Amino acid sequence: MTQNSDEFVTTLADGRLRVLAPFGVRFLIEGGSAAAEAPEVNEFGFGSSRSEAVQDLRAAIRELCLTLHDDRGRLGPDLWKVWEVLRGKMHIRHDD
Repeated sequence: MTQNSDEFVTTLADGRLRVLAPFGVRFLIEGGSAAAEAPEVNEFGFGSSRSEAVQDLRAAIRELCLTLHDDRGRLGPDLWKVWEVLRGKMHIRHDD
């Protein structure tokens, strides 16, 4: 059963990343598991509850953002589109 929600990811719990525009979240709850999806960047998080799934989704978005940032000079067209979405929604703090 898919449950659409007005829930949003507004923080990634990482001092290097600041969310400027929230990520919408859709949920799929089935039995004792939950999946959270951020459709704009095609990322998923999983857990035994909505809360755990959102925590996992935050970690997935965090990893995606940092990886694409590091590899941005070598991205193909599809990943470049995802990077553009992330750049519009995030501020990455540089410590250099």
